[in-house]
Amino acid sequence: MSAAPQRVACLAFDSPAISFLERGIHAGRLPTLAGLLDRGRAVSLADHQALCTPTSWPTLLRGADLPAHGLYADRMYVPGEYRVRDVLPEDAMVPPFWRHLSDAGIRSVVLSAYSAPLLDSFDGLQVCGWGSHDPFDAKLGRVRSDPPELIAELDRLVGRRVLAYNAVAPGTARRLRTYIDDMARGAGQQARALIRLLDGGDWR
Repeated sequence: MSAAPQRVACLAFDSPAISFLERGIHAGRLPTLAGLLDRGRAVSLADHQALCTPTSWPTLLRGADLPAHGLYADRMYVPGEYRVRDVLPEDAMVPPFWRHLSDAGIRSVVLSAYSAPLLDSFDGLQVCGWGSHDPFDAKLGRVRSDPPELIAELDRLVGRRVLAYNAVAPGTARRLRTYIDDMARGAGQQARALIRLLDGGDWR
């Protein structure tokens, strides 16, 4: 009798205030996060790429060092010129780790991962650039999914997206309150979308 397939969910937080989250968990204000930690594990990553911090996410998602994957940032000088061009996720020389999962027959769901390409012949669901500050797609207005109709479905589910690329930092206390409310609402939208995607497929 074979064991049931293991299901693993990976949530990545960009620059969270770890001590703030820990206080919230201990005070009982973050029960969902506390429940995830009870059943799983949290790992803090130290960024040692001080001279090229935009490459942290591409490095993590590809399991390869910067010279191997080649995504230094979302823009680069055209070789031999002073002209700057946009860099696409597809320009990476190494695919993200879920390419290998798919090739091994392990079905995955990928939602708005920083610097993620839309992979061909992928076993699972993919959403790129939707409700994300990822400059590789969002600054170009590229919102893509596989299957293609997923974007419209998620838009109907959560309404107009609050989180977006190039958000303007608040300049007054009143705008700061609105900004914080929008960020919280946007995180809720992203959560509802992720729950919908996880409910819709036999992911592992």
